[in-house]
Amino acid sequence: MSEANKDLVRRWTEEIWNQGNLPAIDEIVAADYVHNDPVQPQFKGREALKQHVAAVHASFPDIHYAIEDLIIEGDNAATRISYSGTHLGEWMGMAATGKRLEGTANVLLRIAAGKVAEIWSVWDAFGCLQTLGAAADPAVLAANKAIVRRYAENIHSGNNPVAFSLVADDLVMHSPHTPPINTRAEFEDYIISTDAAFNGLRVSVGDLIADGDKVALRFSITGTLTGEWKGIPPTGKAIEITGTGTYRLEAGKIAEMWIDWDALGAFQQLGAIPAMV
Repeated sequence: MSEANKDLVRRWTEEIWNQGNLPAIDEIVAADYVHNDPVQPQFKGREALKQHVAAVHASFPDIHYAIEDLIIEGDNAATRISYSGTHLGEWMGMAATGKRLEGTANVLLRIAAGKVAEIWSVWDAFGCLQTLGAAADPAVLAANKAIVRRYAENIHSGNNPVAFSLVADDLVMHSPHTPPINTRAEFEDYIISTDAAFNGLRVSVGDLIADGDKVALRFSITGTLTGEWKGIPPTGKAIEITGTGTYRLEAGKIAEMWIDWDALGAFQQLGAIPAMV
């Protein structure tokens, strides 16, 4: 009996899950089949299983399951499985990403009258969602926020080299009131020239929000204009403005940033344009 049950489990894995052979379900699976998986509601019956298998293959056409361990005791079986596949179709509400997915699962099976009658499957759904970009690792989010915070606390604050070390060589910066910046060298020149125009320029860090590979930051800037800046002669006047930024991180560095700051407020405080009533 144990060998017959082992063969059944191997067929269950190969013919149904690897090949997507839906007619084989009628031969291998009991009519009153029950599927238990904590990630989705329980479903019952062969037709429901056919729909589920077809959906998996539509999302991952090259899906492959490998039995790493197979344990049989009477009419109970346990398998340790590894799986891999490419996300080429919608899955769990996510559009195709083209990303390669790899993971593990443990499945317990109850066999009755030579057919698979019920299974309990637990697989690394969280890891899969992380791979596909739908769930972020809290540790990664915290690390990304720490990088952006350290950058913001040091830029324009007498510690520019620290901030510069946290940006990528091919950094791209988008901001409506700065020239195009497409390298770290261009970014360094821009920051240094801005610092030369202001005395005591400082950035204060506000809220940070992280999701995926991006961090959003609310900040404020203070300083006194003692040199020429954007066509404005040195006025000796102080500014205090706010801004926001979105930073995309890659390999532990800031690779791209989108910055908006209160240019209107800055020009008004410096006397370059009249205050609006």
